[in-house]
Amino acid sequence: MVVGIMLLGWAVYGFSVWFAYLDHRELRNRGIDRPFPWPWMFLSLVYPIGRIVVTIRRTGTGWGPLWGLIATQVVGIMVAVVISAQITLATFQFLSTIARYGGYSG
Repeated sequence: MVVGIMLLGWAVYGFSVWFAYLDHRELRNRGIDRPFPWPWMFLSLVYPIGRIVVTIRRTGTGWGPLWGLIATQVVGIMVAVVISAQITLATFQFLSTIARYGGYSG
């Protein structure tokens, strides 16, 4: 299970870099002069922020990706909090069961 989660994380990371490359290419095709370099995506949040700043400065538009980034971050934090709370609750329930029955005998 842990290996699957790790592979999923690497896949998401790889797709993020690929989509940053495609985004950079599309911005050039649309006539944006010197869009933010896509390799910055290797540092995760640097590319989306840089892309938003450069695009807004050059075109005056492009607020959609900013709101998408904010929404994604908020949802990610909420999911992490819920998962952490569930793990903590399960741990406390397990420990209270052990304490109630005087230990774990396997």
